[in-house]
Amino acid sequence: VVDVRAVDKGGPLKLVVLLGCLLLLASPSYAAGTIDTISNAEGFTSGGTASTSHAHPIAADANLVLVCLAERDGNAGGITSDTASVTVGGASATQLIAVQESTPQVRMALFYKLAPTTGSQTVAATADTGADLLVTSVISLKGVSQTGTFNVAGSTSSTGTTNVDINSLASAVGEFAIMCGASATAASTASPDATAPTSTEQLDVAHTNATSVRNWVYTEDGA
Repeated sequence: VVDVRAVDKGGPLKLVVLLGCLLLLASPSYAAGTIDTISNAEGFTSGGTASTSHAHPIAADANLVLVCLAERDGNAGGITSDTASVTVGGASATQLIAVQESTPQVRMALFYKLAPTTGSQTVAATADTGADLLVTSVISLKGVSQTGTFNVAGSTSSTGTTNVDINSLASAVGEFAIMCGASATAASTASPDATAPTSTEQLDVAHTNATSVRNWVYTEDGA
């Protein structure tokens, strides 16, 4: 089976939405999943729906692309969920999980594409309707099983707290956890808490618009 392990996250975030956590299964013919390339892009539209499009290099032996969408409604109009879309090299990616906080002004959605076309590929994302700020983060990985790839995905969200935690998802050696998060602030960065095993920051980037959203990605080996 594929299992999930998501680590506690902490940081001085006034408004946080956290999407966590999937592990990739390593089959007997694969080593544990390893990161190939990480990239990101941002988009903005006033009172519309944001989109991004950028080139992401995919190695010849990379076989999974994960796309994390950190979305923010900048004008309090509200976000309509499950309308987001992602393509990798022109091929549609599949949404695995999404979550938004209760306002709802911040949302995170996670998409994946198995066996992507390799080389420099355009990753194009359109946010959920009403999200006029978007940060798109892309991670390509190597050595990922192409069947039974995911086990459990978990999510949580909170407002008015500095911590967002996912603690109940177990993992095994040879598995790999990804945590995608979004927070409605540019001023404060995310960081792992001190509880072992701590996770590794792969990306932490804020949208440059004054009404901002921040996208952060962490990983951890299964245990």
